[in-house]
Formats: sequence, C-alpha cells, structure tokens
Amino acid sequence: MIPFSSTPVRHDPESVTQGKSTSLALLSILEGHLSSTGSSGPRSFLLGEQITVADIMVAVYVARGLEWVLGREWRAEHPRVMEHWRRVCEWGPVREVVGDKWVMCEEGRDG
Repeated sequence: MIPFSSTPVRHDPESVTQGKSTSLALLSILEGHLSSTGSSGPRSFLLGEQITVADIMVAVYVARGLEWVLGREWRAEHPRVMEHWRRVCEWGPVREVVGDKWVMCEEGRDG
C-alpha cells in the first residue's frame, strides 16, 4: 500500500519476479565489491574506512531481503555482504535505534 493513496497497488507477479531477479543481481555485484581489496586490505565499508550513510542504506535494503527472500543458502554464498550487514547492525547508533531483533527467513521465497 502506498501511503496517502486510496487505491491499493495491484499485485503483479511478473514485476515481483523481475524485481527479485534484479535485486539478486545487484547483491551479487555488492558481494564482488566488498570482496575486492581497498587501500588497506579487504573492504569493511562501501566507501573508505568509516561507515557512511551508503552503508546504512544498503543494510536496510539487505535487512528486508533477509526477512523475505535471502534464505540460509543465499547467506552462505554471500559472506562479505553478511559481514558488512552485521558490521553496520552492530554500529552503536544503528543498534540504539534498531536493537538486535532481526528476522531472517530460513528458505528463500519465490515471487
């Protein structure tokens, strides 16, 4: 549902499938980026040596995927994304706001 809209959004399975496919491809690119070497070794953050708003936004995106789509098998195949996500979640200001009650699905869902 879109806030302030009186008309519910129509569920379109084809769009959901396409969106999932695109998201998974982008997350694979993210895995590659985090696996590459920065100026002082493996990357801990997206842009440099400190957390930025980019890291927080990506972690929010990943958190929603972990809840609904990114199951145990996906997590095992994307260790750098998961390390990055945990690092952001454990950062004090994020932990203060969100806490530690993350929900992760066991099996990835289709559609």
